[in-house]
Amino acid sequence: MLLPDIRFDLVVFEEASQLPVIKILKVVTKVLRGRGGDSAPAKLILSGDVQQLPPYVSFWLHEQRQTEPSPADHQLESALAYAYHRGRSSVTRLTRQYRMHQDIARLVNSLFYSDEQWSTLHWQSTLGVEWLDTSCLDAQASVRIEQGTRSLANVVEAQVVKRLTSGLESEREILVVTPYRAQRSLLEIADLGPNVSVRTVDGCQGIEADVVIVSFVCLNFSNWSAFVANPRRMNVAVSRARKRLVLVGNFQELKESVRRPVVHRGCPHLCGLVEMFESGEFSMKRLDRI
Repeated sequence: MLLPDIRFDLVVFEEASQLPVIKILKVVTKVLRGRGGDSAPAKLILSGDVQQLPPYVSFWLHEQRQTEPSPADHQLESALAYAYHRGRSSVTRLTRQYRMHQDIARLVNSLFYSDEQWSTLHWQSTLGVEWLDTSCLDAQASVRIEQGTRSLANVVEAQVVKRLTSGLESEREILVVTPYRAQRSLLEIADLGPNVSVRTVDGCQGIEADVVIVSFVCLNFSNWSAFVANPRRMNVAVSRARKRLVLVGNFQELKESVRRPVVHRGCPHLCGLVEMFESGEFSMKRLDRI
């Protein structure tokens, strides 16, 4: 615990994109040493990614209101984004990527970072990214709405994930990511194995695993797919894996969605995702049985 009478010359915040401005201010006013005498000015370092999730409250307000934030709302926005976009801070961009397979890094970089020059690791594994297409399994018909919460679950995708994880028992860490709490609950009771953890997208920023499986649940834009339309959430979902990323969902449904003008204009990351798999840049397997 930090005591009020302790002062530091350097304070570093990790995952600062998820910390609101007001929380940063409360901490630094208590523990950051001010200028005085011959001492060098104290430093505040914010580490994080402005392309990933902001504080939950700020994100919720934006999604609910769909309006410009008020002056009070700025206190709740991401401290990292505030410093990056409106502050007079010095910015250093880190381009050496230590976490993920080169194929996963290429997908993430292309969809969310405009193909920046990254230095990446080179894994011996030849299969870094794969899509398991459930369009032949009538998976959309198995989507159900949880009463009370209106959250979604997909029984077919849960069965696909269980079958997949049973063949990955040798992997040290497997993370299953899904946008919906109802699907998380369904997967948690499926007994996926001791090396498997299940989280929602909003609860997995900052976490990584050897293998990550993303269960999309629903890719029908006419109803429920605001999740994949949000590039920050999608970025977090597909950037957790070190060795292998497996996407599970109805690819044909996603293809039909991105043909709609409003989706095509507003979701370039989804258009890019479809193009990558259609072109054969990454592997796709169409499932005809579980």
